[in-house]
Amino acid sequence: MAIKDAVSYISPVPASELTARFAAGLAQHFGTEVTGLTFPFDVAYPADLHTGVPDESFQKLREKNREDALVAMTHAKSIFDQGTSKFIGVMETCLTAEAIDSFVEYARLRDIAILPNRREKLHIERPLIEAVLFGSGLPVMLIPEDGKTTFAIDRILIAWDYSRVAARAVGDAMPLLAKAKRVHIVTVTDDKELRPRMDAHELARHLARHGVAVVVDQALRGNMSIGDALFRQAAAINADLLVMGGFGHSRLRDFILGGATQQILAWAPLPILMSH
Repeated sequence: MAIKDAVSYISPVPASELTARFAAGLAQHFGTEVTGLTFPFDVAYPADLHTGVPDESFQKLREKNREDALVAMTHAKSIFDQGTSKFIGVMETCLTAEAIDSFVEYARLRDIAILPNRREKLHIERPLIEAVLFGSGLPVMLIPEDGKTTFAIDRILIAWDYSRVAARAVGDAMPLLAKAKRVHIVTVTDDKELRPRMDAHELARHLARHGVAVVVDQALRGNMSIGDALFRQAAAINADLLVMGGFGHSRLRDFILGGATQQILAWAPLPILMSH
């Protein structure tokens, strides 16, 4: 198993340099072809515009958006050019809603999507993450622009709660798990009532059949959020990556997110592979 292709969002302002560096590292490790996608956002005339705003004002804003996107794309390409990774840059001029739909369509035709997950997100970034996670059918890699970002997969932490989405995340992460030196399975035992017929050691045996070196851990949530409990466990083992399922129910893309999912999508201190 391998990650043959990926799509990464290249944010125009500010440029997602650490996300690009992570994507380049993954590409070198797996020989992955990465499509870098950025959007010089178009500017629509407001429907309630009654004052005479000069057309050149809109044109200047469009030109500024295109210039920012071009600078970000050029910088991302330079990061990939430092290695031997194959990078394909794509710029699509469109409105924000069209950009989100376009990225989801690209993601459906790749093995994985790589997105920045900064604390202070740009207007498109949170809805883009949610749309790709819940709409692409494929795993999403969320990269902190202000956390631990250097590409490494020596130590991987799996958040295991016996759910369908957790099992999906494990399956999606298998190419990474197979390359790791050590994989820790953690179950937060006081988070919710768990009534599995098989315990986490059965997952460990499943992964061991794939040649994965596995350790089974348990963690207590206590007074912390489930996200903080996972982050604490990740820090304890110096994890390079957290693998987990993303909980959400959607109706016309109005999401009701699980607590841990909500916290991860707000920000996480390390890269996250999340599947739904």
